[in-house]
Amino acid sequence: MSLKTALKNILYPLCSALPKIQTALPYTLYGDPDFETFIGYYDIQPFNTLQDKMLAGRVRKNGGDMEVGYYVLDTGVFTSIGRTPLWSWQQGCRLQWVNWQGRETILYHGLDGAAKPVTILYDPKSGSIHTWDFLAFALSACGRYAAGLDFGLLAQHRPGYGYGSLAAGAAEITVYNLDDGAALTRIALNEVLAVSPRAEWRYEDCIHYFNHLHFNSDSSRLMAFHIWQVRDKRKVRALTLDLDGGNIKDVTASDHVSHYAWMDNQTLLFYGTDTKAGQGYHLYRQSGGLIRSLENLPRKDGHPSRHPLFKDKIIGDHVVNRFSRRDLWVYDMASKRKNDLASFFSPKGFAGANRCDLHPRLSPRGDLIAVDSAHAGFRQVVVLKTLLP
Repeated sequence: MSLKTALKNILYPLCSALPKIQTALPYTLYGDPDFETFIGYYDIQPFNTLQDKMLAGRVRKNGGDMEVGYYVLDTGVFTSIGRTPLWSWQQGCRLQWVNWQGRETILYHGLDGAAKPVTILYDPKSGSIHTWDFLAFALSACGRYAAGLDFGLLAQHRPGYGYGSLAAGAAEITVYNLDDGAALTRIALNEVLAVSPRAEWRYEDCIHYFNHLHFNSDSSRLMAFHIWQVRDKRKVRALTLDLDGGNIKDVTASDHVSHYAWMDNQTLLFYGTDTKAGQGYHLYRQSGGLIRSLENLPRKDGHPSRHPLFKDKIIGDHVVNRFSRRDLWVYDMASKRKNDLASFFSPKGFAGANRCDLHPRLSPRGDLIAVDSAHAGFRQVVVLKTLLP
């Protein structure tokens, strides 16, 4: 046992006796002790435009399918819209509000009548359902394009992120034209490996896969994580590319990035290790090249998002610390100041692929923050109300 683990075990009883949520902000809990209720990853939008509904998935304690639906924020009433066996602890079923054909639509992954993986689009106004015969990881803001990857391969090599019930396929990225649902382009692994190649890719035991696809706001570029594992080590780099698969750029030129946010069409924020600046939060040109590092932020991994209205504001969280807590914070890039917003107790048993990161997500107006929290011994969604300074 490491000294760090031993110290954490000693502190745990003391930490568990403290208030489970520490914050000056008003908040509301959504969930039920009979379920594990959560949203999924931090790069999706769980709130609708009116901010009266919030998407969530819930799974019975004994497992099984995920029930998909939304909470009415004022009443806390959950409305179920479907069930799916395709879900994971970290990314849920990619449940999110999207713009499709000019309508605010709910997107998630499921199976069709023939048990084939599909993307399901649910119109909450009409109750109508449309499906695509592929799994869309992300949609462009304009609603015309989707990007997908292999969730079976992802589950095989990154437990907690893909769908273990699916057979592993090819390591490739596909961009779809949603006018007809056809594949616009497929980016094969060999095209990616031709960009800034590493010597270790020649090893026979080196495996490759993709995760975390995200379009910039004008739908001109796609970001993707290229991940490889060699000799029991996982390495990650961030790429950007045109929607036709061309002009692939190795953004950070490093082998460690973990979490990201598009700041504008030309700028990306990463937590990772820069080859010169070291570990921390760094701003990069999407075409490649460090702009600057963010000062006065601890070198602790987390999930950053840019505020939709205050462009200099970033919210984020920290992974669990030695006091068994996960912290929520806001950072002002202009003043270079970080302010803590809340702290959540993280019980034992939520670790590894089953961990419950906060994954903070801002509402469209930026006055609500939704986090996943296991502070009570089961997953709930906590919605905090805040007008960020």
